[in-house]
Amino acid sequence: MSRSNWYVLANAAFCALVVVGAMIGSAPQVHPLYLVLLFALCSTPILNLRQMNDRYALLALYLSIYFVFYGVGDVIGLFGFDAGTLGAANSPFEGPISKPEWVILLGCACAQIAYRSVCNERTRPSRGSEKDWPESTLLWVGLALWTSCTYLSWQFNVHILLAPTIEATERGLNSLGTLRATGYILASILLQPLSIVILAYTGWRYRRPYMVPVLLVVVVVQLLLGFASDGKERALIGGVLVLVTKVLVDGKLPKLWIGAAAAFLLVAYPVLRANRYVRDTEGMDRAQVVQNLVRTFKEAVAARKEAATGDERVPSLVERVSLKSAIELIVARTGADVPYQYGYTLTPIAEAFIPRIVWPTKPAIETGQIMNQAFSVSDVADTYISPSHLGELYWNFGWAGVVVGTVVIGLLLGFVSARYNLADSTTITRMMVFAATIFFVIIRSEGSIATEYVNWLRAMLAIALLHALLARRPRTLPALAKGVADAAPQLADAQPSVFPNLLR
Repeated sequence: MSRSNWYVLANAAFCALVVVGAMIGSAPQVHPLYLVLLFALCSTPILNLRQMNDRYALLALYLSIYFVFYGVGDVIGLFGFDAGTLGAANSPFEGPISKPEWVILLGCACAQIAYRSVCNERTRPSRGSEKDWPESTLLWVGLALWTSCTYLSWQFNVHILLAPTIEATERGLNSLGTLRATGYILASILLQPLSIVILAYTGWRYRRPYMVPVLLVVVVVQLLLGFASDGKERALIGGVLVLVTKVLVDGKLPKLWIGAAAAFLLVAYPVLRANRYVRDTEGMDRAQVVQNLVRTFKEAVAARKEAATGDERVPSLVERVSLKSAIELIVARTGADVPYQYGYTLTPIAEAFIPRIVWPTKPAIETGQIMNQAFSVSDVADTYISPSHLGELYWNFGWAGVVVGTVVIGLLLGFVSARYNLADSTTITRMMVFAATIFFVIIRSEGSIATEYVNWLRAMLAIALLHALLARRPRTLPALAKGVADAAPQLADAQPSVFPNLLR
């Protein structure tokens, strides 16, 4: 079956699902036409994607996450289930497609057009062999980096930041001083995830049996770190990075692994959810949880039902990933009773590489807190409300911000895909660039733009330094190297035949 037929079939199946949901459900706030158009836009990579690490891989992942953020909640709502809300608009939006939904559709279309304009079939693959780390370097640097950064991350997220509140964070950071705090943050947020990618790349690229227990230890330790520090993302990121690295190295979806990961998520997430409920109920900080780790785990397992019901319940996975209500809130009130930001929340990007030791009075712009206070979402002033990258673009510049901002995002993703296409060459540098882009630009697009793009820029600097220090060209026999060099121009300039090989 051709790709166009698969695209039509997928959209026909989704339309049937929407029709069934509209018939049996009663959710007037859900607009079926919006869901159909959003799915049609987000499923376009079906027309182009040939393998899971080619030039359209980032587009496929970006649009998949985009649909999860802005469509899955409505699909759930279509069948009568509540996906959570911020209290969105003061009055309902009229019409078959609301204004916030037009913002979401426009952002999706602009990002996709920009991506395709940069990364298309005319983009030439890189020529010649690229530098990569030797296998022994990958193993020992990966182990050393992961061990040291995991220890620092444990100290930072468990014993220094005792609670996930602004007061506890400020108190912990002030106890360290500027230089030490910067080191802990870089180790925890940047280098520790990159070390997991290095080890996962080593395991999947070279298929050494001894790497299996190493990766299992990495995933289990990350789960313990996330449970102890009450960070669901921190707990699951180890398994996610190992699985994503496998997909990018192999260029295909490992159905068994994905099924096992989904089954594990269904079991693990309710426990991680109840973990927050138990520690809030008993008033334990992170250090106290570590001292009573086994007891806390048993109580979390027993409290899964309580954590999912009642006034004090912890938000479900669907509620956490659904961002449409944030867009509705921002679009409804920005320009009415909430002023535009005109780039204020984006200014930390320009200050990314100016350390506080040089600029001690460098302003800290907490976008999530500013949104909470500006839109009066929570009575607790330091509560962080994720605006989403799309919502923040509208909050700053309205429709122009959505168009220009999503075009820039699309161009960035397209450039990374064209320049570091893993289907052309698989190296650890390309892998880390892809992993950092997926994590900060795509998965973390629920948060504030400045925070995630500053982290992405710092990750690119760290990757460039590691590449300069450790990457080497692969050794080849002189005769073979000369033959490849002589043939490279002809191979690179050769154009594929427009006629299919019918004998293949």
